[in-house]
Amino acid sequence: MNEQFLSIALESSPGFIAFSLDQNYCYTSFTKSHLVTMKKIWGIDIGLGMSLSKLLQELNKTDYHKAVRNFDRALVGESFSEVEEYGDNLLARKIWENRYDPIRDNDGRIIGIVVISIEVSNQSNRLQSVEETNQRLALAVKAANIGIWEWNLLTNQAIWSDEILAIFNLTEPSQTFNYEQYLPYIHPEDVEQLQENINRSLQTGQDYSSEHRVIPPDGKEKWLSACGKILTEQGKPVKMIGTIVDITGRKRMEEEASQAYSLLQAAVNSTADGLLVVNTDGRISIYNNRFLAIFGFAEDEARNQPDEVLLSKAVSKIQEPEKFLARVRELYAKPHDESNDFMELTNGRILHRYSKPQILAGEVVGRVWSFRDITEQQRAEASLLKSEQLYRTLTDNMLEFINLVDIHGKIIYLSPSTKQILGENYLDHIGTSIFSLVHAEDLEGALGKFNQLIIEQKAVKAELRYLKESGGYIWLETNGNPIVNENGSVETIVLASREITERKRNEEKILEQNSKLSSIAETLKAKNEQLEEFTQIVSHNLRSPVSNILSLLDFYEKSDDEVEKKNFIRMLRESSSKMLSHLHELNEVLKIKQNKDIERQWIQFSDSLENVKQQLSVLITSTQAVIVSDFTSAPQIHYPNIYLESILINLLSNALKYRHPDKTPEIHFLTSETEGGIQMTIRDNGLGINLKKYGHHLFKLRKTFHNHPESRGIGLFMIKNQIEALGGEINIFSEENNGTTFTVKFGK
Repeated sequence: MNEQFLSIALESSPGFIAFSLDQNYCYTSFTKSHLVTMKKIWGIDIGLGMSLSKLLQELNKTDYHKAVRNFDRALVGESFSEVEEYGDNLLARKIWENRYDPIRDNDGRIIGIVVISIEVSNQSNRLQSVEETNQRLALAVKAANIGIWEWNLLTNQAIWSDEILAIFNLTEPSQTFNYEQYLPYIHPEDVEQLQENINRSLQTGQDYSSEHRVIPPDGKEKWLSACGKILTEQGKPVKMIGTIVDITGRKRMEEEASQAYSLLQAAVNSTADGLLVVNTDGRISIYNNRFLAIFGFAEDEARNQPDEVLLSKAVSKIQEPEKFLARVRELYAKPHDESNDFMELTNGRILHRYSKPQILAGEVVGRVWSFRDITEQQRAEASLLKSEQLYRTLTDNMLEFINLVDIHGKIIYLSPSTKQILGENYLDHIGTSIFSLVHAEDLEGALGKFNQLIIEQKAVKAELRYLKESGGYIWLETNGNPIVNENGSVETIVLASREITERKRNEEKILEQNSKLSSIAETLKAKNEQLEEFTQIVSHNLRSPVSNILSLLDFYEKSDDEVEKKNFIRMLRESSSKMLSHLHELNEVLKIKQNKDIERQWIQFSDSLENVKQQLSVLITSTQAVIVSDFTSAPQIHYPNIYLESILINLLSNALKYRHPDKTPEIHFLTSETEGGIQMTIRDNGLGINLKKYGHHLFKLRKTFHNHPESRGIGLFMIKNQIEALGGEINIFSEENNGTTFTVKFGK
């Protein structure tokens, strides 16, 4: 009823508003009249927590600077009144008498300001408004049950309002009531603190604030909240005024809340789960003793450390902290999600972790985490699983040869069926290494599979020869399966084997037959390749000489000069002789290929090139080609003549055929000695090849890259095979319209 009466009193006078701000100028309370005024003047809706300074800064810079200046005066402890003009520039501005006072907490610290405003635009009614306002303020104070007191420090006389007298159950006001008469009502335990607070205020001039207990004449203890302000004259304190409010009900509620919290804390600490509640900004709201025990914290250690330090230390004790933090970030990104999983601490303990959002008034305000130590449960389950796995593995494989070995290969168990291999005394092998029974040729592979099983913890399979009691060997197909302990490490390995000796014999027979068939197939393939290569050599290498002969015959028929004709006849004989020589050599090569032994001889590069130039003399003359050679670094080579001339004639004829139409052909031959053997470089200034476009087709059969009538795509394919057949290699570098360079490495 008092709150309702106070609200009516404050709102019933037009032009009277009140509001309070925190230290950041944000609203902590305001009257409805202030809400309406801000909407009417500025056209804005205000709310708790909004910054009044920011609103004024956006709306009116002049009013903003004036208001902030007054707010700052109050925030440093000054109480004062100002008559000021505020309002929208586009509307009629109004004059207000504003009262600014600081707000202090129980320790006397300033935590905000309160502003009471009275519109005094109509100066003729100003005194009446002030009087009415004073009456309403008095009514409001009465309605709020606030007692007002005044203490004259010079006469030591105090005046109490009726509300204070009512608090102390005193029926008659005492005009001569003094400080010493007030002290007997103070609870004995609070007297010293009260006197200390008052003396500090008198000495420093700071406002007085205190919460203490009193014992009125009726003996019923009450809690009071008192505050006061020093008034001075000429710098000396002369009077103290203040208020007293009965806060017994509030204190009773705080005590009940404290008892409830204590009961809750006891219940939380009695649970077997470690509990941690963290709010949305990362601060710890609550934790219990079990949480401290699980993560190894002493209660004093946790209480005396900042939240971030405690949380950081807790995370450091988790086996995979990054994985945990990633899950935390995931949950905070989806605040309504729950989490139910497991985690391992660095000390080996296993925790069941559960988390759900803390919801207050429909909003997520934090997250509740519970941690339960399930290490012993996990160990028991792992032990049971181990026993079941061992039993199942042995049972499923009893018809096979079953061995159980440790991680070093030492035999722990042998099934009775292994006597077929090891004889009646097979149990004598227990304690020995399983690898002592493996054939020497299979030992490396067996060790590799064994180590793979331990590292990957997955089953492996191997086919190995094992030593029999009789001294011979038997083929076994062995499957290895790991048995993992509670620490996640392989503890033992089950080896299940079955005999495959007969199958391996059959496989060897099949492999032998396959080898014979492969040999026959390779022989046939080689003969086909030789036949195709011979055909290509005949077709390609004889084409240029024949073409040269036909050209000479044509020149002969058209010539009327007898000397010139004789020269043509001479050249025809030389070309014919060379062609016969080629045919003879090709025949010899064919014989050699049949015998797989190609004859080599020492050949001068200059002689071989000269022979090729004679065969291509017509083309060289008609193109006016310039051929330059330098064989000084490596003048000769031990190589089949037919192959060398094939290489030279193909590369030279290609350089002439694919010459640049705007350039005189220039072809350079250069030999050199390298660590890998003799190397020959052939460089021209012809059309070149676009390697990005055609590079992957180079040296392939019947692949051409220029529109030339004699292009057949055989030459490069053939010489590449000839060069590689003798252990060499050929490479190319070319740019379109910038010529081509071939590098032939003949090998040793």
